[in-house]
Amino acid sequence: MINAMTSLPWLHDHFIQSVSALKRFSGAQSILCLGDLDIGRFEFIEALSGWLLCEHPGDQMCGACRSCHLLLNQAHPDLCCIGGVEPQGLVKIDSIRKMIAVMQKTPAVSQRRVAVIHAANHLNQASNHALLKTLEEPEGTGIFILAADTFEDVLSTLRSRCRVIRLSAHFNSDQALDWLQLKAGINLEAARSYLVMADSLPLRALYYAQDSSIQVLMEHLLIWPVMSGHAWNEALKDCSLLDLIHLCQVLALDAIKAQELECSSVWATFHSNWMVWLSRSYRLNCLYHAVVHLKSLKQHVSSHVTLNHSAVLERLRYIWLDAWICEENAFD
Repeated sequence: MINAMTSLPWLHDHFIQSVSALKRFSGAQSILCLGDLDIGRFEFIEALSGWLLCEHPGDQMCGACRSCHLLLNQAHPDLCCIGGVEPQGLVKIDSIRKMIAVMQKTPAVSQRRVAVIHAANHLNQASNHALLKTLEEPEGTGIFILAADTFEDVLSTLRSRCRVIRLSAHFNSDQALDWLQLKAGINLEAARSYLVMADSLPLRALYYAQDSSIQVLMEHLLIWPVMSGHAWNEALKDCSLLDLIHLCQVLALDAIKAQELECSSVWATFHSNWMVWLSRSYRLNCLYHAVVHLKSLKQHVSSHVTLNHSAVLERLRYIWLDAWICEENAFD
Protein backbone atom coordinates (compact mmCIF):
# COMPACT_ATOMS: atom_id res chain seq x y z
CA MET A 1 0.00 0.00 0.00
CA ILE A 2 2.81 2.43 0.86
CA ASN A 3 4.26 2.48 -2.64
CA ALA A 4 0.98 1.89 -4.47
CA MET A 5 1.20 5.09 -6.50
CA THR A 6 4.86 4.49 -7.27
CA SER A 7 3.99 1.06 -8.62
CA LEU A 8 1.12 2.58 -10.65
CA PRO A 9 2.98 5.63 -12.01
CA TRP A 10 0.16 7.03 -14.18
CA LEU A 11 -1.74 7.83 -10.94
CA HIS A 12 1.17 9.26 -8.93
CA ASP A 13 0.80 12.93 -9.95
CA HIS A 14 -2.93 12.88 -9.41
CA PHE A 15 -2.48 11.29 -5.98
CA ILE A 16 -0.18 14.16 -5.00
CA GLN A 17 -2.77 16.68 -6.24
CA SER A 18 -5.53 14.97 -4.26
CA VAL A 19 -3.44 14.91 -1.09
CA SER A 20 -2.60 18.60 -1.50
CA ALA A 21 -6.31 19.44 -1.76
CA LEU A 22 -7.14 17.41 1.35
CA LYS A 23 -4.41 19.14 3.36
CA ARG A 24 -6.25 22.44 2.92
CA PHE A 25 -9.36 21.15 4.70
CA SER A 26 -9.22 19.03 7.85
CA GLY A 27 -12.93 18.71 8.66
CA ALA A 28 -15.46 16.03 7.79
CA GLN A 29 -16.00 15.56 4.08
CA SER A 30 -17.07 13.12 1.40
CA ILE A 31 -15.11 12.07 -1.67
CA LEU A 32 -16.40 10.40 -4.83
CA CYS A 33 -13.63 8.56 -6.66
CA LEU A 34 -14.50 7.82 -10.30
CA GLY A 35 -12.73 5.52 -12.71
CA ASP A 36 -12.57 1.90 -13.81
CA LEU A 37 -11.06 -0.60 -11.39
CA ASP A 38 -8.50 -1.48 -14.07
CA ILE A 39 -7.05 2.01 -14.06
CA GLY A 40 -6.08 1.35 -10.42
CA ARG A 41 -9.08 2.79 -8.56
CA PHE A 42 -8.94 0.23 -5.74
CA GLU A 43 -5.19 0.80 -5.19
CA PHE A 44 -5.67 4.57 -5.34
CA ILE A 45 -8.35 4.47 -2.63
CA GLU A 46 -6.19 2.19 -0.46
CA ALA A 47 -3.30 4.64 -0.73
CA LEU A 48 -5.55 7.63 -0.04
CA SER A 49 -7.09 5.93 3.01
CA GLY A 50 -3.61 5.11 4.27
CA TRP A 51 -2.51 8.71 3.93
CA LEU A 52 -5.64 9.97 5.72
CA LEU A 53 -5.05 7.63 8.68
CA CYS A 54 -1.26 7.96 8.90
CA GLU A 55 0.08 9.71 12.03
CA HIS A 56 2.97 11.39 10.16
CA PRO A 57 1.86 11.78 6.54
CA GLY A 58 4.00 13.52 3.96
CA ASP A 59 3.13 13.09 0.30
CA GLN A 60 2.18 9.50 1.20
CA MET A 61 1.77 7.40 4.36
CA CYS A 62 4.99 7.16 6.37
CA GLY A 63 4.94 3.37 6.75
CA ALA A 64 6.51 3.53 10.21
CA CYS A 65 3.80 4.71 12.62
CA ARG A 66 1.38 2.49 14.53
CA SER A 67 -1.44 3.42 12.16
CA CYS A 68 0.55 2.35 9.11
CA HIS A 69 1.46 -0.98 10.70
CA LEU A 70 -2.20 -1.63 11.51
CA LEU A 71 -3.17 -0.82 7.94
CA LEU A 72 -0.53 -3.12 6.49
CA ASN A 73 -1.93 -5.90 8.70
CA GLN A 74 -5.49 -5.03 7.69
CA ALA A 75 -6.40 -4.42 11.32
CA HIS A 76 -6.93 -0.66 11.57
CA PRO A 77 -9.90 0.09 13.87
CA ASP A 78 -10.54 3.50 12.28
CA LEU A 79 -10.99 2.16 8.74
CA CYS A 80 -14.37 0.77 7.74
CA CYS A 81 -14.83 -0.71 4.23
CA ILE A 82 -17.78 -2.08 2.31
CA GLY A 83 -16.98 -4.09 -0.81
CA GLY A 84 -13.63 -4.68 -2.46
CA VAL A 85 -12.02 -5.45 -5.80
CA GLU A 86 -14.96 -7.74 -6.65
CA PRO A 87 -18.18 -6.14 -5.30
CA GLN A 88 -20.80 -8.76 -4.39
CA GLY A 89 -24.46 -7.81 -4.78
CA LEU A 90 -26.34 -4.79 -3.53
CA VAL A 91 -25.18 -2.90 -0.44
CA LYS A 92 -28.02 -3.23 2.06
CA ILE A 93 -29.08 -0.70 4.66
CA ASP A 94 -27.82 -2.79 7.61
CA SER A 95 -24.25 -2.51 6.30
CA ILE A 96 -24.60 1.27 5.93
CA ARG A 97 -26.07 1.64 9.41
CA LYS A 98 -23.17 -0.31 10.92
CA MET A 99 -20.69 1.86 9.04
CA ILE A 100 -22.38 5.08 10.18
CA ALA A 101 -22.39 3.85 13.80
CA VAL A 102 -18.64 3.17 13.64
CA MET A 103 -17.97 6.58 12.05
CA GLN A 104 -19.78 8.34 14.89
CA LYS A 105 -17.33 6.99 17.47
CA THR A 106 -14.14 8.73 18.56
CA PRO A 107 -11.11 7.53 16.54
CA ALA A 108 -9.19 4.76 18.32
CA VAL A 109 -5.73 5.37 16.83
CA SER A 110 -5.70 8.06 14.14
CA GLN A 111 -6.96 11.63 14.15
CA ARG A 112 -9.97 10.68 12.05
CA ARG A 113 -12.01 7.72 10.86
CA VAL A 114 -12.30 6.74 7.19
CA ALA A 115 -15.23 4.91 5.59
CA VAL A 116 -14.93 3.42 2.11
CA ILE A 117 -17.77 2.17 -0.08
CA HIS A 118 -16.02 0.51 -3.00
CA ALA A 119 -19.13 0.18 -5.19
CA ALA A 120 -21.43 3.14 -4.56
CA ASN A 121 -23.49 2.10 -7.58
CA HIS A 122 -24.50 -1.05 -5.65
CA LEU A 123 -26.33 0.88 -2.93
CA ASN A 124 -30.04 0.07 -2.83
CA GLN A 125 -32.66 2.77 -2.32
CA ALA A 126 -32.77 2.47 1.48
CA SER A 127 -28.96 2.48 1.71
CA ASN A 128 -28.75 5.59 -0.48
CA HIS A 129 -31.24 7.39 1.75
CA ALA A 130 -29.47 6.45 5.00
CA LEU A 131 -26.07 7.50 3.65
CA LEU A 132 -27.44 10.74 2.25
CA LYS A 133 -28.66 11.85 5.69
CA THR A 134 -25.14 11.37 7.07
CA LEU A 135 -23.44 13.19 4.20
CA GLU A 136 -25.87 16.11 4.51
CA GLU A 137 -24.86 16.67 8.14
CA PRO A 138 -21.21 15.54 8.49
CA GLU A 139 -19.74 15.50 11.98
CA GLY A 140 -16.19 15.64 13.34
CA THR A 141 -13.31 14.83 11.01
CA GLY A 142 -14.57 11.60 9.45
CA ILE A 143 -14.01 11.01 5.73
CA PHE A 144 -16.39 9.04 3.50
CA ILE A 145 -14.92 7.74 0.22
CA LEU A 146 -17.40 6.49 -2.37
CA ALA A 147 -16.22 4.75 -5.54
CA ALA A 148 -17.86 4.05 -8.90
CA ASP A 149 -16.97 3.68 -12.57
CA THR A 150 -18.77 6.80 -13.79
CA PHE A 151 -20.50 9.90 -12.46
CA GLU A 152 -23.90 8.62 -13.65
CA ASP A 153 -23.54 5.42 -11.61
CA VAL A 154 -24.11 7.34 -8.38
CA LEU A 155 -27.35 8.94 -7.18
CA SER A 156 -27.38 12.66 -8.02
CA THR A 157 -28.10 13.69 -4.42
CA LEU A 158 -25.02 11.78 -3.24
CA ARG A 159 -22.84 13.18 -6.05
CA SER A 160 -23.73 16.76 -5.12
CA ARG A 161 -22.34 16.29 -1.60
CA CYS A 162 -18.96 14.88 -2.61
CA ARG A 163 -15.60 16.21 -3.73
CA VAL A 164 -15.07 14.41 -7.04
CA ILE A 165 -11.78 12.75 -8.04
CA ARG A 166 -11.78 11.61 -11.69
CA LEU A 167 -8.91 9.19 -12.13
CA SER A 168 -9.35 8.65 -15.84
CA ALA A 169 -9.08 12.37 -16.55
CA HIS A 170 -5.48 12.32 -15.30
CA PHE A 171 -4.34 9.15 -17.02
CA ASN A 172 -0.77 9.29 -18.42
CA SER A 173 -0.47 6.85 -21.33
CA ASP A 174 3.32 7.22 -21.73
CA GLN A 175 3.92 6.14 -18.15
CA ALA A 176 1.42 3.29 -18.59
CA LEU A 177 3.21 2.10 -21.74
CA ASP A 178 6.57 2.03 -19.95
CA TRP A 179 5.02 0.20 -16.99
CA LEU A 180 3.28 -2.34 -19.21
CA GLN A 181 6.44 -3.13 -21.18
CA LEU A 182 8.35 -3.73 -17.96
CA LYS A 183 5.64 -5.77 -16.22
CA ALA A 184 4.69 -7.94 -19.19
CA GLY A 185 8.15 -8.15 -20.77
CA ILE A 186 6.88 -6.97 -24.16
CA ASN A 187 7.98 -4.36 -26.69
CA LEU A 188 6.42 -0.93 -27.25
CA GLU A 189 4.30 -2.00 -30.23
CA ALA A 190 2.78 -4.91 -28.30
CA ALA A 191 2.16 -2.68 -25.27
CA ARG A 192 0.28 -0.18 -27.45
CA SER A 193 -1.85 -3.00 -28.92
CA TYR A 194 -2.80 -4.36 -25.52
CA LEU A 195 -3.66 -0.88 -24.19
CA VAL A 196 -5.93 -0.28 -27.18
CA MET A 197 -7.59 -3.66 -26.62
CA ALA A 198 -8.05 -2.76 -22.94
CA ASP A 199 -9.57 0.69 -23.54
CA SER A 200 -6.39 2.33 -22.19
CA LEU A 201 -6.75 0.62 -18.81
CA PRO A 202 -3.25 -0.53 -17.77
CA LEU A 203 -4.22 -3.26 -15.28
CA ARG A 204 -6.59 -4.86 -17.78
CA ALA A 205 -3.92 -4.55 -20.50
CA LEU A 206 -1.46 -6.42 -18.26
CA TYR A 207 -4.03 -9.15 -17.69
CA TYR A 208 -4.58 -9.49 -21.43
CA ALA A 209 -0.83 -9.60 -22.10
CA GLN A 210 -0.29 -12.36 -19.54
CA ASP A 211 -3.38 -14.51 -20.14
CA SER A 212 -3.21 -16.70 -23.24
CA SER A 213 -6.94 -17.43 -23.01
CA ILE A 214 -7.69 -13.87 -24.17
CA GLN A 215 -6.25 -14.64 -27.60
CA VAL A 216 -8.43 -17.75 -27.73
CA LEU A 217 -11.52 -15.66 -26.96
CA MET A 218 -10.63 -13.24 -29.77
CA GLU A 219 -10.25 -16.14 -32.20
CA HIS A 220 -13.63 -17.57 -31.22
CA LEU A 221 -15.30 -14.18 -31.71
CA LEU A 222 -13.88 -13.87 -35.21
CA ILE A 223 -15.04 -17.35 -36.29
CA TRP A 224 -18.39 -17.22 -34.50
CA PRO A 225 -20.58 -17.17 -37.66
CA VAL A 226 -19.26 -20.60 -38.77
CA MET A 227 -19.74 -22.19 -35.33
CA SER A 228 -22.94 -23.73 -34.07
CA GLY A 229 -24.50 -22.39 -30.89
CA HIS A 230 -23.68 -25.67 -29.13
CA ALA A 231 -20.01 -25.51 -30.18
CA TRP A 232 -19.78 -21.89 -29.01
CA ASN A 233 -21.32 -22.63 -25.61
CA GLU A 234 -18.97 -25.58 -25.12
CA ALA A 235 -15.92 -23.52 -26.07
CA LEU A 236 -16.80 -20.66 -23.71
CA LYS A 237 -18.62 -22.36 -20.84
CA ASP A 238 -15.79 -21.55 -18.40
CA CYS A 239 -14.75 -18.13 -19.71
CA SER A 240 -15.16 -14.76 -18.02
CA LEU A 241 -18.40 -13.20 -19.27
CA LEU A 242 -17.11 -9.69 -18.63
CA ASP A 243 -13.94 -10.37 -20.64
CA LEU A 244 -15.97 -11.78 -23.50
CA ILE A 245 -18.40 -8.85 -23.58
CA HIS A 246 -15.56 -6.37 -23.39
CA LEU A 247 -13.73 -7.97 -26.32
CA CYS A 248 -16.95 -7.85 -28.34
CA GLN A 249 -17.12 -4.13 -27.57
CA VAL A 250 -13.51 -3.63 -28.69
CA LEU A 251 -14.09 -5.43 -32.00
CA ALA A 252 -17.39 -3.60 -32.61
CA LEU A 253 -15.82 -0.19 -31.94
CA ASP A 254 -12.93 -1.02 -34.28
CA ALA A 255 -15.46 -1.98 -36.95
CA ILE A 256 -17.35 1.29 -36.40
CA LYS A 257 -14.19 3.33 -36.96
CA ALA A 258 -13.46 1.44 -40.18
CA GLN A 259 -17.07 1.76 -41.36
CA GLU A 260 -17.16 5.51 -40.66
CA LEU A 261 -14.15 5.93 -42.93
CA GLU A 262 -15.87 3.84 -45.61
CA CYS A 263 -19.04 5.95 -45.37
CA SER A 264 -17.07 9.19 -45.65
CA SER A 265 -15.24 7.92 -48.70
CA VAL A 266 -18.37 6.71 -50.48
CA TRP A 267 -20.31 9.87 -49.54
CA ALA A 268 -17.78 11.94 -51.48
CA THR A 269 -19.01 10.20 -54.66
CA PHE A 270 -22.57 9.61 -53.46
CA HIS A 271 -24.34 10.09 -56.78
CA SER A 272 -22.53 7.21 -58.43
CA ASN A 273 -22.34 4.97 -55.36
CA TRP A 274 -25.53 5.67 -53.46
CA MET A 275 -26.49 2.00 -53.02
CA VAL A 276 -23.04 1.23 -51.59
CA TRP A 277 -23.31 4.24 -49.27
CA LEU A 278 -26.73 3.06 -48.02
CA SER A 279 -25.37 -0.43 -47.29
CA ARG A 280 -22.40 1.04 -45.40
CA SER A 281 -24.74 3.32 -43.41
CA TYR A 282 -27.02 0.41 -42.55
CA ARG A 283 -24.03 -1.62 -41.37
CA LEU A 284 -22.85 1.31 -39.23
CA ASN A 285 -26.28 1.66 -37.64
CA CYS A 286 -26.31 -2.07 -36.78
CA LEU A 287 -22.90 -1.75 -35.14
CA TYR A 288 -24.07 1.25 -33.07
CA HIS A 289 -27.02 -0.83 -31.85
CA ALA A 290 -24.69 -3.73 -31.02
CA VAL A 291 -22.49 -1.46 -28.88
CA VAL A 292 -25.56 -0.15 -27.00
CA HIS A 293 -26.80 -3.70 -26.33
CA LEU A 294 -23.33 -4.84 -25.27
CA LYS A 295 -23.07 -1.97 -22.78
CA SER A 296 -26.46 -2.90 -21.31
CA LEU A 297 -25.48 -6.57 -21.07
CA LYS A 298 -22.18 -5.67 -19.40
CA GLN A 299 -23.98 -3.61 -16.75
CA HIS A 300 -26.37 -6.50 -16.13
CA VAL A 301 -23.53 -8.99 -15.69
CA SER A 302 -21.58 -6.59 -13.44
CA SER A 303 -24.49 -5.98 -11.09
CA HIS A 304 -25.66 -9.57 -10.56
CA VAL A 305 -23.87 -12.14 -8.43
CA THR A 306 -25.83 -15.16 -9.67
CA LEU A 307 -26.16 -15.51 -13.45
CA ASN A 308 -27.17 -18.18 -15.92
CA HIS A 309 -23.89 -18.41 -17.85
CA SER A 310 -25.45 -20.17 -20.86
CA ALA A 311 -28.29 -17.64 -21.09
CA VAL A 312 -25.86 -14.72 -21.12
CA LEU A 313 -23.76 -16.45 -23.78
CA GLU A 314 -26.86 -16.98 -25.91
CA ARG A 315 -27.90 -13.33 -25.55
CA LEU A 316 -24.41 -12.23 -26.50
CA ARG A 317 -24.47 -14.62 -29.47
CA TYR A 318 -27.58 -12.96 -30.91
CA ILE A 319 -26.13 -9.46 -30.47
CA TRP A 320 -22.89 -10.39 -32.18
CA LEU A 321 -24.46 -12.46 -34.96
CA ASP A 322 -26.81 -9.61 -35.89
CA ALA A 323 -23.86 -7.27 -36.33
CA TRP A 324 -21.86 -9.87 -38.27
CA ILE A 325 -24.70 -10.85 -40.62
CA CYS A 326 -25.28 -7.17 -41.40
CA GLU A 327 -21.61 -6.88 -42.32
CA GLU A 328 -21.85 -9.87 -44.66
CA ASN A 329 -24.99 -8.52 -46.34
CA ALA A 330 -23.72 -4.95 -46.57
CA PHE A 331 -21.12 -5.85 -49.17
CA ASP A 332 -23.30 -8.06 -51.41
